[in-house]
Amino acid sequence: MKRTICLFVTLAIVGFALAQSTVVPQGKLQGKYRIQLMNGRYVEGDVQELADGSYEVRTKQGAIVTVRKNQVRGVIPLEDTQVRRGDAPGAGGERLRTYRREITPQEIESILAGITAEYEEAGVPGMSGLAAELPLNEAGLAEMKRLVGANAKVLLRPHFVMVYTASDDSARALGSRLESVWRNNMKFMKMLGLKPVVPEYKLEVIFFGTYKEFEAYSLNEATPLPPGVLGYYSHLSNRSHFFDLWDMPMFQGVKEALKDPKLPYERRQTLRNWINRWVEFHNLMVIQHEAGHHIHFNTGVFQRRGEDGGSAPTWLVEGATMLLEVPPPTSGRGGSGLGDRNDARLDEFRRLYPKWTPSELKHFVLNNMAWYQGYNYPRGWAVVYYLYTKHRKGLGEYIRRIYEREPGEEPGYTELEKEFEDIFGRIDDKWVADFYKFLDSLPVRPSRLPPDLSEGPPNAGRSSRPPG
Repeated sequence: MKRTICLFVTLAIVGFALAQSTVVPQGKLQGKYRIQLMNGRYVEGDVQELADGSYEVRTKQGAIVTVRKNQVRGVIPLEDTQVRRGDAPGAGGERLRTYRREITPQEIESILAGITAEYEEAGVPGMSGLAAELPLNEAGLAEMKRLVGANAKVLLRPHFVMVYTASDDSARALGSRLESVWRNNMKFMKMLGLKPVVPEYKLEVIFFGTYKEFEAYSLNEATPLPPGVLGYYSHLSNRSHFFDLWDMPMFQGVKEALKDPKLPYERRQTLRNWINRWVEFHNLMVIQHEAGHHIHFNTGVFQRRGEDGGSAPTWLVEGATMLLEVPPPTSGRGGSGLGDRNDARLDEFRRLYPKWTPSELKHFVLNNMAWYQGYNYPRGWAVVYYLYTKHRKGLGEYIRRIYEREPGEEPGYTELEKEFEDIFGRIDDKWVADFYKFLDSLPVRPSRLPPDLSEGPPNAGRSSRPPG
């Protein structure tokens, strides 16, 4: 087993409030300061106020921390921040020790070199354990940096550590999206009455700038990818893997055409919008889907055992994370659309499948091999969305029962049938009729469907809206 060292307080952020009131200097800030955050934490180092009013802090460990202005309670010069009696636990007047053991400067420099960290509130009442920032597993970070190679950069968020070769802006956007999915999972667990399990460390993510890097990494890790995979979560490594979708091979011809200076402006904008819309939609959907798996298997929704997780049926595992993959509303507010219908899955469900008979639906939910007999993601979403909307208390009870199974416990078909029907009722004609009555009442919103790439790039005069 690899030895891991717990970095007890990440980036020397000490969780106690300053004893004295703080003063925010007027004008552009530059120099050595301590910035106290609204949540009581602080970050200190060489501070530079940016054009947008946020603060960039280079800590003594060499990490770069960006703090938005609305997260700041106060700022004071470092020479005024001596730790006072009563500020920290332990003997009065002593400085607070930030690590469990002494870590050499060389270790800190090696692990934290080039790290960027950002702060974002992530709280849901009643789920405080999952809201707290998670510690960093230095050994896991060092392994990811070694696997990714010399160009690896690092981004820290409260619940994730990302090693990336993509652009810094793309990495920050991904980091924010991951935290949004984390918050929505907290809401999901609270709504279902699930007991949270706090992960030991930040969840680990690898984000490549190119598809070739993504593909080569998967082959080196003996995880060959089926065609069309845009990201994945691995049970074995307990990591999520993504790449910048702008580098999709299918866009190479269009991107080459965009380099032609003779290409008319209208045509150029049409092609850019075509790619942008597809990338934006699938970046959100893929990230939120795979991050949903990653979070579910680490926070107490499903057990993580072996190569394929625990004993939860696949339709439930996939359907639950599809609740988290809905892109956010077009109002611009952050977060995924938890509780909102997944129009893309609903559209597929209606177009691709005939209606189930009671025996067919029962076979789908009780025989896990049925999942692998074709493309069944829309069906998994439909069943879970129905249970989440119409039988929410029962869905929470069902997930809890599955989570509490002992390792190696594999109920037979009769036991699975009783377990399901004790909670949700017998799957008969009325059950199926209620199921379809609910789903048939949901309108599909064309604006929420993914862009259609089946006919190739649009002509200059053609609308880039998806088909209705």
